[in-house]
Amino acid sequence: MMHVRYHLPFLAPLVSIIIPNKAKPELIEACITSIRKRINYPRYELVIVDNGSTDLDTLRFYDYIRPQGVTIEYITQFLTILL
Repeated sequence: MMHVRYHLPFLAPLVSIIIPNKAKPELIEACITSIRKRINYPRYELVIVDNGSTDLDTLRFYDYIRPQGVTIEYITQFLTILL
């Protein structure tokens, strides 16, 4: 197996990892844990795009994960406009 390695500039570009979700905090937690365990890129952000979750477990998880630098975006208004 061949691996290609690119040299990064001094300040590596920011990479956004976008994770869609609706009421599955256990899957999001596993996803975030896996990414953080495996990634070795210096500049990345995790963005969870939520599709209208209302259950308390998901909302509590967002409250827990937000201070760790994870951005939560909600798209319920966008979907309402399209429908």
